[in-house]
Order: sequence, then C-alpha cells, then structure tokens
Amino acid sequence: QVKASRFSMPSLEDIVQSGAVWLSVIIVLHLALSMVYINRVPFGQFPDERPHAEYTSALALTGSLPVLSTSSRGNYEYHQPPLYYYLGI
Repeated sequence: QVKASRFSMPSLEDIVQSGAVWLSVIIVLHLALSMVYINRVPFGQFPDERPHAEYTSALALTGSLPVLSTSSRGNYEYHQPPLYYYLGI
C-alpha cells in the first residue's frame, strides 16, 4: 500500500492559472507605477528628453552623425547607435 503524500505536484492547469494571475499582477502594478510617474513628472522635464531631441535634430539638420566634443556638454547621448534616431526623422 502506497501512502499519499501531503505534497503533490501541481497540475499543468494550476501552473497556467498561477502564471496568469502573476502576469495580471505585474501588468496592473506596471500600469499603476506608470500613472504615478506620468502625474509626478512635468511634461518636457524628463531626465534625458532634451539630449535625445538634440541628437535627432542634429541628424536631421546635418544628415551625418553628430560629434561629441567638449563644447557639447548637454549632448551626452551622441554615443547612442543612430538607427533609432534616423527612424525618428
């Protein structure tokens, strides 16, 4: 006679249902934190919005990659790969 164990393996259905619950929790938490961030940070005041806009502007105006120099202190995003910025033009 085999004794039934107190601990049994969860079924595939239990695992899928548990995963769906955790995914829902993560999505709701992400949306809540996003709403807090959107409401707390004024428009146009994001930490690196201006350098990204200047990078895109430099690509659009010159047609070539911008060069990082000591005189371009605020343009610290110039080291980024250009494809994403070219797509924004």
